[in-house]
Amino acid sequence: MFDDIKGINDGPNGSKRTFKRSELKRPLTHEEMDFNMRLLNNIVDEYIVMGSGPDGEIVAADLGKALILKEIPVGSNEWYWVTEDVQNGNGTSGVSGTSGTSGTNGSSGTNGSSGTDGTSGTDGSSGTDGTDGTSGTNGSSGTDGSSGSSGTDGSSGSSGTDGTNGSSGSSGTDGSSG
Repeated sequence: MFDDIKGINDGPNGSKRTFKRSELKRPLTHEEMDFNMRLLNNIVDEYIVMGSGPDGEIVAADLGKALILKEIPVGSNEWYWVTEDVQNGNGTSGVSGTSGTSGTNGSSGTNGSSGTDGTSGTDGSSGTDGTDGTSGTNGSSGTDGSSGSSGTDGSSGSSGTDGTNGSSGSSGTDGSSG
């Protein structure tokens, strides 16, 4: 019904919105006015009204029926007003509910047995000899030893020679007479 204007001024969930001068802040173009005139006769609350006629037109069979807002096709997230006979509960079925949640995972199986041990490997060859180390440092000097014991006294020496007599002194002065 509106395939030629699909993608033009679309609203949420497949709705169509008219162009509004107050939102655009300018006068409408002729194309925008034609678009609005086409929608005004086929839109309720921004959703397209689809009759049961070819290309969704309202035909005589739709008269006297109620307008029902439905998602067409189910799961498409596009909503349309469609005509349905709701007297005596003869309306069409509602949208199917969502699927339930998945069940829990099963428990893990048991572990298998361990494998057998492998054979041991062969010994490797010996390494080469290392190089000689450097000589160590000299140790510190030892402490001094204790003093030795005193020696024995030597023998007495020989007597010395006699010295010469000294010279006689001069005579004293005579005393005074009394």
